[in-house]
Amino acid sequence: PDTQYAMALEVAAGGRLYNVVTDNEDTSALLIKHGQLRRRYVMIPLNKIRSNVIDREVVNNAKRLVGSDNCHLALDVIQFDKQMEPAMKYCFGGVLICKTKEQAKRVAFDKSVKKKVITLEGDVYDPAGTLTGGSRNTSRCVLKELSACKQARSDLTLYKDQYRQVEGELSKMSRSAQQFEELSGQLRLKKHERD
Repeated sequence: PDTQYAMALEVAAGGRLYNVVTDNEDTSALLIKHGQLRRRYVMIPLNKIRSNVIDREVVNNAKRLVGSDNCHLALDVIQFDKQMEPAMKYCFGGVLICKTKEQAKRVAFDKSVKKKVITLEGDVYDPAGTLTGGSRNTSRCVLKELSACKQARSDLTLYKDQYRQVEGELSKMSRSAQQFEELSGQLRLKKHERD
């Protein structure tokens, strides 16, 4: 995801961020029974998981209230493989993200929306009456760390490709230098023979 949304997405997912996604309930059962798990895990079988995605009309109402650039369905700001869609809807389909506290409050409590809204800083406005906020360790955002690791891996691949390219050019230059030395030696020998 765009890292500006990382904290909001992490709060939206909550503990679901650490659930194990499986293809079906049989795989989940096998993992629990034979996986030698060292702690308890929640399994998300893709063929059984159900979600409650916020209706597009409600999302559009929210966008009209604070501007389309200031409010997004959490599901819309992430990228994922199509096969993971049920799990992504389960984790991110029921939450809106707004840039500021004022926007989040306005959207969450508006009669045409009435949905949970999270700010970019991770404050939660819930029309059920709860408000979550305060101090948060923003330097320990798992999604930001994951994004940084992904970028580092991509950079590493690029640098390896560049290294191989430079290595190939050096090899060509080395062969050319060797040919030059051989030709120079032959030229010196010919000159010496002529003298």
